[in-house]
This record gives sequence, C-alpha cells and structure tokens, in this order.
Amino acid sequence: MRFFISFDMEGVAALTSWPAFTPKGPDYAYARRQATAEVNAVICGLKAGAEEAGEPVEGITVADSHAQGLNLIPEELPREVNLLRGFPRPNYMVEGLLPEHDLACFVGYHSRVGQPGGLMDHSYSGGTIYEVRLNGRIVGETELNAAYAAHYGVPVGLISGDAALEDQVAESLGGGVVFVRTKVGITRFAAVCEHPENVLEKLREGAEEAVRRRNELPLYRVQEPLTLEVDLTETQMADLLELFPGFERVGGRRIRITSPEMPVLYRAYMGLLLVAWSAKRIRQE
Repeated sequence: MRFFISFDMEGVAALTSWPAFTPKGPDYAYARRQATAEVNAVICGLKAGAEEAGEPVEGITVADSHAQGLNLIPEELPREVNLLRGFPRPNYMVEGLLPEHDLACFVGYHSRVGQPGGLMDHSYSGGTIYEVRLNGRIVGETELNAAYAAHYGVPVGLISGDAALEDQVAESLGGGVVFVRTKVGITRFAAVCEHPENVLEKLREGAEEAVRRRNELPLYRVQEPLTLEVDLTETQMADLLELFPGFERVGGRRIRITSPEMPVLYRAYMGLLLVAWSAKRIRQE
C-alpha cells in the first residue's frame, strides 16, 4: 500500500495563533515537536492498518505544507518516509500525490475563510483571499486538495483539525472520512484544546480505521470543466492578475479561472496566490 499525507499546522493540538509558528514565537519548539508527533502517529496507524489487511507498505509520502514547508523535524520521521519540503511548489499542499497512492490523509488542517467558529480560518492566504468558489460552491484548502486527489482516484481517509473544520468536512465530503478533532474555537485566536497526548492516540486509531474503510470512501469529484472564482482582499491584486492570460477579471476584486481538469486549475490557483502576494506589496507612495 502507498499513503500520502498532506500536513498543515493550524490544526495541530493546542496551537491557537500564528505567532506559535514563527521561530521567535514562544510556542515554536512545541509546535514543531507536536506537529511531527502527529504525523508520526498517523503513519503508525496507517502501517498498523496495512498490517491488519495483510498488505505491505511500499511508500509513504509526506508533504510539509504549512507556510514555507519547513516545519516538520526530518530526523524524527520514520526512515521510509519521502518528505517534501520547501516553497514554492507547483502543487503546494498536494505535491507528490500520485494515482499510485491508495489513501490520502490531511493532518493539522483548518477551516476555510469565513467558516463560523473557525480557528485561524483562511483559504491558503489570510492576507489575500476573501472567498473562493469552485463551480459556485464556497471551498477552502480541504475541498480543493480533496478534489485534486479525487482526479487521480485517491480518496481522503483521515482529516484532523478544529471543530469548525469538522462541520465543514461533514458538509462537503460527507460521511466515511475519519475526523480527529483537536480543538474547539472560542474566537478566531482562542480555543478549548484537547490534550496533545489524547490527540496522538486518536490519530493513530483514526488512521488505522481509515485504512479499514479505504474501499468505502467517497471521492470528492467536481464536474468538469471547472470554474474557480476568487474574491481578493485588495483591488491592486486583481489589477495585476488580469494582465495574465487565463485570469479573467469579473469584478473589482474578483478573478475567474476556468480549466478542463483539476490539476491544471490547482496550479493556476497557486500562480494566482503568488501574484496576489506580490501585488500586496504594491503601495502608492
């Protein structure tokens, strides 16, 4: 069996604000250590599930997908793991996902921007993205990444994160996906947190259960051709983006992208983010 893990950091146990993810932040050492432990717990559960099924594990790919992709502690991961690090990457959070993978897991994820009760809610970029709609439906990182995986026939078996994301997953992906709740948001930067050791135990059990369910899991397929509409936070981002072929400006802060298939659309959205980040630096002196 081959497994793919996409890791983000906002959904990791007991983290409630972005300063925890910066080297000078008071919780940075804990954040990296707990994040790595959560990924390892999932790997442990996946391997146990494969052993129970009587199938050898032939590959485990982990995409470190928070910020610059330099968060997990490489030497603390199992030796059989292929770790993707660094930024930028054409397929960012799903870089390395292949049709050969039997199961995908999204670890440490968070709710989409605007999700009620969301802890550190955003959709790839809190400073540039106001809302994203795929074929008219509001989506976030979870849905876009799941749609990418579905294009290659890879189901999502396990997702971990806050309670708002759990509601979002139930609405978007439906039943079957194992969800491990790590905390419940009080405000955007405050939460009631599960004990980190309890989260690790639930991740191990959840990953093992996901392997058991692998043949029953639905694929998050979106009808092609695809239309992605992105509402940006500032108009100068749309000013710059409309200069590029493939980005259609349909409002003051709205860009539309159309594509025949999900991988092409995903890479276009990654390009949009990079241009929007650059445009955010533009200021009239």
